[in-house]
Amino acid sequence: MVYPLAAGALPGLVRVALLRPAMHKNVETLIGRLATDPTLRRRFAEGPLAVLAELAAAGLELTGVELRALAAIDLESLRAFASSLDRRLRKAAVANPNPSALDKENDR
Repeated sequence: MVYPLAAGALPGLVRVALLRPAMHKNVETLIGRLATDPTLRRRFAEGPLAVLAELAAAGLELTGVELRALAAIDLESLRAFASSLDRRLRKAAVANPNPSALDKENDR
């Protein structure tokens, strides 16, 4: 998007600034994990607020707006997207997941 700067902000120069949308790295990371990790996706489908609270307690920083938006993700669309990904990009489901290890796997 292009927004004009306040008049007089840059005298003699073009008074236009390119403003980039804020980066939502944590949101993007979580959506990616939900798309590629069937165990996390299953847990999220069973209790999105519980998973989001667990991730927040583990240090994932999300705003209230981001938390509400993530909790409202259409699960069928998420599943459809996940199934459209190349199998090499998806994790294998674990029979007995260890929920406390959600973030430890990404530290490796």
